[in-house]
Amino acid sequence: MSDTFITPDALLQHWQGHRRLTRRVIEAFPDDQLFTFSIGGMRPFGAMTLELVSMAEPMVRGVATDTWDTSFDRNAVPKSEILRRWDECTKEMDALWATIPPAG
Repeated sequence: MSDTFITPDALLQHWQGHRRLTRRVIEAFPDDQLFTFSIGGMRPFGAMTLELVSMAEPMVRGVATDTWDTSFDRNAVPKSEILRRWDECTKEMDALWATIPPAG
């Protein structure tokens, strides 16, 4: 019997599925409210998306290479730039994922 709960590829596909849904929400969010609209004192959605971008690819890179980058730009940018960064991050995550050494 294996101790594996989920395969690495299944984990990546599950994670990327959540990212695809989040990308659709970014696309649908009104440009003029991306960094201004807030519910109950939460950070605006634009700020949260930049945080996700600043964490996802660097985390995968860190696990794959043991090089951890903590310099993140989270300044407000247009929606088109968030989407560009999101897509770039997704491609990098896919490429880096295959290089993560197996646990052992």
